[in-house]
Amino acid sequence: PSVLASSPIVGTMGQVIYGSQNFSPRELLGVSADYVTVRNWAVTRGEFFTERDIHGANKVCVVGTSIVTALFQTTNPVGEQIRIKNIPFRIVGILERKGANMVGQDQDNVVLIRAQSKGKFLTSALSRSVRNSFRFNRHIAKRQRGEAVLAVEQIVRAPIGAIQISDGLGRCRPFQLQR
Repeated sequence: PSVLASSPIVGTMGQVIYGSQNFSPRELLGVSADYVTVRNWAVTRGEFFTERDIHGANKVCVVGTSIVTALFQTTNPVGEQIRIKNIPFRIVGILERKGANMVGQDQDNVVLIRAQSKGKFLTSALSRSVRNSFRFNRHIAKRQRGEAVLAVEQIVRAPIGAIQISDGLGRCRPFQLQR
């Protein structure tokens, strides 16, 4: 097939709390287990959540290095529990450092949670707790090496609306689906 991996991305806003520390990440995203494959993003400590976590409705997350610095300083956060909108999540992994993107935004200022469990979006529950905090809903895909982007666009068509295609180097280009 032309698509190597794909992931929904459901974004919301919220504070992350650990003990008496709190921090507002730039991105709080619900994603699938394939997100790190699509974005070419390794986990340096712990692991990324699995399909088992998603189907088991486990409240787990993976955080970027900026979250670690802001909330944990020298403590290893893997296995620790944080709260997002008063919902507890266990940190299962730390993403490798990416630094700033092309427009200077800190890519490591991110918390990733599982997007879906048995057809329900976990981030929807988070969004309901703060009125109008739901930000966006999109899908990204990574194509097989050498496959045409057009083939990927035709296969990935989803009701979500906006698609991003990864170039295989961790960069994504957005486009609107033509229906």
